[in-house]
Amino acid sequence: MKAIFIDFYGTLITAHGKSMEDIEKHIAVLADICHSCDCDYKVVIEAAAKTIINTKTLKSRSPFIQSILDLFKKYNIEHIDKTPCVSKKLSSCSYVDMWKEDEILLYLKRHSEIEEYCIFDDDDGHYRGVSDLDKVRDHLIKMDYVSDDQEEGLCPKHKEEALKILNLGSQRIKLHL
Repeated sequence: MKAIFIDFYGTLITAHGKSMEDIEKHIAVLADICHSCDCDYKVVIEAAAKTIINTKTLKSRSPFIQSILDLFKKYNIEHIDKTPCVSKKLSSCSYVDMWKEDEILLYLKRHSEIEEYCIFDDDDGHYRGVSDLDKVRDHLIKMDYVSDDQEEGLCPKHKEEALKILNLGSQRIKLHL
Protein backbone atom coordinates (compact mmCIF):
# COMPACT_ATOMS: atom_id res chain seq x y z
CA MET A 1 0.00 0.00 0.00
CA LYS A 2 1.08 3.56 -0.71
CA ALA A 3 0.32 6.55 1.48
CA ILE A 4 0.17 10.20 0.55
CA PHE A 5 0.43 12.51 3.55
CA ILE A 6 -1.05 15.90 2.80
CA ASP A 7 -1.19 19.26 4.50
CA PHE A 8 -4.03 21.62 3.54
CA TYR A 9 -2.60 25.13 3.89
CA GLY A 10 0.12 25.64 1.33
CA THR A 11 -0.76 22.46 -0.56
CA LEU A 12 -4.47 22.78 -1.36
CA ILE A 13 -5.05 26.31 -0.03
CA THR A 14 -2.46 28.89 -1.08
CA ALA A 15 -1.81 32.61 -0.75
CA HIS A 16 -3.46 33.43 -4.07
CA GLY A 17 -5.69 30.36 -4.30
CA LYS A 18 -8.25 30.28 -1.54
CA SER A 19 -11.40 29.86 -3.62
CA MET A 20 -13.01 26.45 -3.99
CA GLU A 21 -12.24 26.63 -7.72
CA ASP A 22 -8.52 27.05 -6.95
CA ILE A 23 -8.60 24.30 -4.33
CA GLU A 24 -10.35 21.99 -6.78
CA LYS A 25 -7.45 22.36 -9.25
CA HIS A 26 -5.05 21.08 -6.58
CA ILE A 27 -7.36 18.23 -5.62
CA ALA A 28 -7.61 17.23 -9.29
CA VAL A 29 -3.81 16.86 -9.31
CA LEU A 30 -3.97 14.81 -6.10
CA ALA A 31 -6.61 12.57 -7.69
CA ASP A 32 -4.44 12.10 -10.76
CA ILE A 33 -1.53 11.02 -8.56
CA CYS A 34 -3.72 8.69 -6.48
CA HIS A 35 -5.22 7.02 -9.52
CA SER A 36 -1.77 6.62 -11.12
CA CYS A 37 -0.42 4.57 -8.21
CA ASP A 38 -1.53 1.25 -9.78
CA CYS A 39 -2.37 -0.26 -6.40
CA ASP A 40 -3.98 0.46 -3.05
CA TYR A 41 -3.36 3.89 -1.65
CA LYS A 42 -4.38 5.95 1.34
CA VAL A 43 -4.51 9.74 1.61
CA VAL A 44 -3.51 10.72 5.14
CA ILE A 45 -4.31 14.21 6.36
CA GLU A 46 -1.50 15.68 8.43
CA ALA A 47 -3.00 19.17 8.50
CA ALA A 48 -4.11 21.01 11.63
CA ALA A 49 -7.68 20.64 10.32
CA LYS A 50 -7.50 16.90 11.06
CA THR A 51 -8.79 17.59 14.56
CA ILE A 52 -12.23 18.50 13.17
CA ILE A 53 -12.48 15.74 10.55
CA ASN A 54 -14.17 12.37 11.01
CA THR A 55 -12.41 10.19 8.43
CA LYS A 56 -14.93 7.34 8.71
CA THR A 57 -17.79 9.53 7.51
CA LEU A 58 -15.72 12.20 5.74
CA LYS A 59 -17.52 14.87 7.72
CA SER A 60 -16.20 18.05 9.31
CA ARG A 61 -17.65 20.58 11.71
CA SER A 62 -16.28 23.34 9.46
CA PRO A 63 -18.28 24.10 6.29
CA PHE A 64 -15.06 25.17 4.54
CA ILE A 65 -13.21 21.93 5.38
CA GLN A 66 -16.37 19.97 4.51
CA SER A 67 -16.25 21.55 1.04
CA ILE A 68 -12.72 20.21 0.63
CA LEU A 69 -13.78 16.73 1.76
CA ASP A 70 -16.68 16.89 -0.72
CA LEU A 71 -14.14 17.55 -3.48
CA PHE A 72 -12.21 14.44 -2.37
CA LYS A 73 -15.43 12.48 -2.93
CA LYS A 74 -16.09 14.19 -6.27
CA TYR A 75 -12.66 13.09 -7.54
CA ASN A 76 -13.01 9.56 -6.14
CA ILE A 77 -10.21 9.99 -3.65
CA GLU A 78 -11.00 7.21 -1.24
CA HIS A 79 -9.41 5.70 1.83
CA ILE A 80 -8.93 8.93 3.76
CA ASP A 81 -7.26 8.83 7.15
CA LYS A 82 -5.36 11.23 9.41
CA THR A 83 -2.23 11.19 11.49
CA PRO A 84 -2.69 10.89 15.24
CA CYS A 85 -2.81 14.00 17.44
CA VAL A 86 -0.25 13.29 20.08
CA SER A 87 1.53 15.40 22.70
CA LYS A 88 4.93 14.87 24.29
CA LYS A 89 5.46 15.44 27.97
CA LEU A 90 8.23 17.99 28.55
CA SER A 91 8.00 18.14 32.32
CA SER A 92 5.63 17.15 35.09
CA CYS A 93 3.12 19.80 33.99
CA SER A 94 4.16 20.80 30.49
CA TYR A 95 3.16 19.21 27.17
CA VAL A 96 3.91 20.09 23.56
CA ASP A 97 2.25 18.75 20.41
CA MET A 98 4.30 16.17 18.57
CA TRP A 99 5.96 17.41 15.45
CA LYS A 100 4.59 16.37 12.08
CA GLU A 101 7.45 13.92 11.50
CA ASP A 102 6.71 12.13 14.76
CA GLU A 103 3.02 11.86 13.94
CA ILE A 104 3.83 10.55 10.45
CA LEU A 105 6.33 8.01 11.78
CA LEU A 106 3.88 6.87 14.47
CA TYR A 107 1.21 6.45 11.80
CA LEU A 108 3.62 4.37 9.68
CA LYS A 109 4.51 2.24 12.69
CA ARG A 110 0.82 1.56 13.32
CA HIS A 111 0.18 0.76 9.63
CA SER A 112 2.81 -1.76 8.59
CA GLU A 113 0.93 -2.40 5.33
CA ILE A 114 2.31 0.92 4.01
CA GLU A 115 5.37 0.21 1.92
CA GLU A 116 5.85 3.56 0.20
CA TYR A 117 4.84 7.11 1.03
CA CYS A 118 5.28 10.73 0.09
CA ILE A 119 4.46 13.95 1.90
CA PHE A 120 3.00 17.10 0.36
CA ASP A 121 3.69 20.09 2.60
CA ASP A 122 4.68 23.72 2.06
CA ASP A 123 6.32 24.25 5.40
CA ASP A 124 8.96 22.08 6.94
CA GLY A 125 8.31 23.81 10.24
CA HIS A 126 11.69 25.32 10.98
CA TYR A 127 11.66 26.28 14.63
CA ARG A 128 14.84 27.55 16.21
CA GLY A 129 16.87 26.07 13.36
CA VAL A 130 15.31 22.61 13.61
CA SER A 131 12.78 21.23 11.15
CA ASP A 132 9.79 19.14 12.14
CA LEU A 133 10.14 17.07 8.95
CA ASP A 134 13.87 16.22 9.00
CA LYS A 135 13.33 12.52 9.74
CA VAL A 136 11.11 12.13 6.67
CA ARG A 137 12.80 14.65 4.36
CA ASP A 138 13.51 12.00 1.68
CA HIS A 139 9.75 11.64 1.22
CA LEU A 140 8.87 15.36 1.30
CA ILE A 141 7.69 17.17 -1.81
CA LYS A 142 7.79 20.80 -0.79
CA MET A 143 5.05 23.07 -2.10
CA ASP A 144 5.19 26.83 -2.57
CA TYR A 145 2.55 28.62 -0.50
CA VAL A 146 3.36 31.94 -2.22
CA SER A 147 4.75 32.19 -5.72
CA ASP A 148 4.87 34.87 -8.39
CA ASP A 149 4.63 32.36 -11.24
CA GLN A 150 1.20 30.99 -10.16
CA GLU A 151 2.71 27.59 -9.34
CA GLU A 152 1.50 27.58 -5.76
CA GLY A 153 0.46 24.47 -3.91
CA LEU A 154 0.08 21.03 -5.45
CA CYS A 155 0.63 21.40 -9.20
CA PRO A 156 1.02 19.05 -12.16
CA LYS A 157 4.81 19.51 -11.90
CA HIS A 158 4.73 17.54 -8.61
CA LYS A 159 3.19 14.41 -10.13
CA GLU A 160 6.40 12.97 -11.58
CA GLU A 161 8.31 13.49 -8.34
CA ALA A 162 5.49 11.92 -6.29
CA LEU A 163 5.24 8.86 -8.52
CA LYS A 164 9.00 8.44 -8.40
CA ILE A 165 8.97 8.47 -4.59
CA LEU A 166 5.93 6.20 -4.38
CA ASN A 167 7.39 3.62 -6.75
CA LEU A 168 10.87 3.30 -5.24
CA GLY A 169 9.84 0.53 -2.90
CA SER A 170 9.97 -0.26 0.76
CA GLN A 171 13.74 0.20 1.02
CA ARG A 172 13.09 3.97 1.31
CA ILE A 173 11.18 3.72 4.58
CA LYS A 174 13.48 4.42 7.48
CA LEU A 175 11.62 4.56 10.75
CA HIS A 176 13.44 6.67 13.31
CA LEU A 177 11.47 5.60 16.36
